[in-house]
Amino acid sequence: MYIKRIVYPVLTLGPGKRVGLWTTGCDKTCEGCMSPELRSLDSGQDIQLKDIFNTIRRINLPIDGVTISGGEPFMQSQELGQLIDFICKEISTDILVFTGYTLEDLKARKELVIDSILDKISVLIDGPYIRELNDNTGLRGSSNQIIHVFNHMEKYIGIEIQPRKIQSMRFNEKLLLIGIKNREETYE
Repeated sequence: MYIKRIVYPVLTLGPGKRVGLWTTGCDKTCEGCMSPELRSLDSGQDIQLKDIFNTIRRINLPIDGVTISGGEPFMQSQELGQLIDFICKEISTDILVFTGYTLEDLKARKELVIDSILDKISVLIDGPYIRELNDNTGLRGSSNQIIHVFNHMEKYIGIEIQPRKIQSMRFNEKLLLIGIKNREETYE
């Protein structure tokens, strides 16, 4: 699976202390994307799933949930399905996934692995980012995106209106900014 980074604790992309996992590869070209460096599949490393599992296991601290973003996680749907299975069995049933596809797009693909992913995750934040629709509110990037809460509903009350925060941390000797940016912010 092509991965750019696995980070803990992520405090700005869902409730609690979360594992954040960023996939690479995205066929969208959303203007103002928070992570344009993740568009190319080979901007990440091709990491064996067992190595990803072991990296998450080694965290050995309380994990409140997992957030998967990108890039576009569903470009690697087979691997994503296996990753979700592992997370559900060993880490947490609270999984949040960001995607540039809509829920309808994903369901229309009629792929068993995608149906399985959607059955297991807690939240899907869907749709392309549209800079002009960024209203600086909540956990979605722009108002066209829909936050679908499937499980753990009590943890996600008010998520669409919560104030945004940007978290900074060092990662591989670089400054990493994690969160949903406001329309006027640039990080290039």
